[in-house]
Amino acid sequence: MLPSHYTSFLETYKLLLDLKRKEIGAKIEKYRNGILKLEDANNTVKEMSAESEKSNEKIQAAKHEAEIKESEISSKKKTIDAKLVELTSAR
Repeated sequence: MLPSHYTSFLETYKLLLDLKRKEIGAKIEKYRNGILKLEDANNTVKEMSAESEKSNEKIQAAKHEAEIKESEISSKKKTIDAKLVELTSAR
């Protein structure tokens, strides 16, 4: 290999190396941005899960309260029905 060929080879190698470094740098930046977006999404999901859990607790409490009231209404209805039967049979 002649010195001029060797110098040309080194220049070409350096150009290719610089090009590949830029390409890899761009890919690294792209992946970093993707990771940041994934982390943000993960944090948002955690927040939404916590809110959902609180809402679920409120819903369960309201459901329990509704069941208690339904039971009270049912027993009052039975009492009223019994009195109604008493009154209609007394006539």
